[in-house]
Amino acid sequence: MMTSKIVRAHTQVAVPDPRRALDVLSAFYRDNDCSVSIEGDDHVISISLGTVRVGPRDRAIGIEITAANDTAITQLKTGVITMVDQLVPGADLDCRWHGAGQASEKGGKLPNFRELSVGKVTNLGPDMRRLRLYGDDLTPYLGGAIHVRLIIPPHGVSAPQWPTMGENGLPVWPKGEDKVEPRVYTIRQINADEGWMDIDFVVHGDNGPGSRFANNAVPGQLVGVTGPIGSDLPVVDWYLFAADETGIPAICRYLEDLPDDKTGHVILEVSGPDAKQNLPHHPGFDLAWIFRDGSCPEMAFAPQGTNTNVDADADAGAGAGAGDDVSPFARAICDIKVPDETHGVFCWTATEQKIYRHLHTHFRKTLKLGREQCLVMTFWRAEAH
Repeated sequence: MMTSKIVRAHTQVAVPDPRRALDVLSAFYRDNDCSVSIEGDDHVISISLGTVRVGPRDRAIGIEITAANDTAITQLKTGVITMVDQLVPGADLDCRWHGAGQASEKGGKLPNFRELSVGKVTNLGPDMRRLRLYGDDLTPYLGGAIHVRLIIPPHGVSAPQWPTMGENGLPVWPKGEDKVEPRVYTIRQINADEGWMDIDFVVHGDNGPGSRFANNAVPGQLVGVTGPIGSDLPVVDWYLFAADETGIPAICRYLEDLPDDKTGHVILEVSGPDAKQNLPHHPGFDLAWIFRDGSCPEMAFAPQGTNTNVDADADAGAGAGAGDDVSPFARAICDIKVPDETHGVFCWTATEQKIYRHLHTHFRKTLKLGREQCLVMTFWRAEAH
């Protein structure tokens, strides 16, 4: 019988209080819908790319990573060391990894790094723009993981300096005038044979690196990419997809890939009716548009025999709380009836942080869906006024 290849890497990081560090790291991953189990003194964290085992040592924490390949190992190294850096005060990040993933030694490139150049630029409406990006050997970006990390250079720089990988698993980022900005985006379409991928950007002026890059993009401009990241959708019978503009590219990918016998709902929030996009048609899904400008919601298509009553003015579902200050978008999502056969459903949402909190409560606490039945994400935070 054939078995899947598993590769491993391990290190130790000196910290002032190892057990406190374990608790803080585990709490972070639990809050981000990762499974965390306790095995003796070790905390075992299951992530889409693999498994991270963290345990107490003498004035240190030991970290062991297992994954399917060197690329996944390298991505997990970066992820866990970044969290140690951000969450554990006093951690000594001058550590060295042993085992798999040594191709990413000091001075090496980030996993699957490619330098891409802008080709075709297409406006998708008032709030979104599509860039076709060209590069060599894009085959690592084919498959189930549909997200990438774009590395956006400073505005006006024609020959960017790209980050390299440090021995501790953290990228070494250019500084000062050479500073670059990493941002996660969805591959809307890709053709490795022709050497291009399409990325859809939400554009809202020049007040963010991604939006600024897309607003000013002209053929020949350079951008970096590394990844891919993300995981496959679970195989179930019924799906709920809900997102604002930031999640539309991923939902389009899912609608294109799901078999025709799958059913469910799609709820999308955009600025107004003129910001609607042409989505891939799937015969088993209802589609509702919610508009932030107050225009009446719209149902774009509805298969026979399904409930199309998405009333943005109705009371919110139990998860949001009828008395809370909840947006029409959140109310519409919470009003969707999830089938009782919870083993055969999956709910996927990508929203602003405040809405995320309501939805996380609704799906995880009110409907009591497990991690394998829902993925609730926040891609951005509204500015406080």
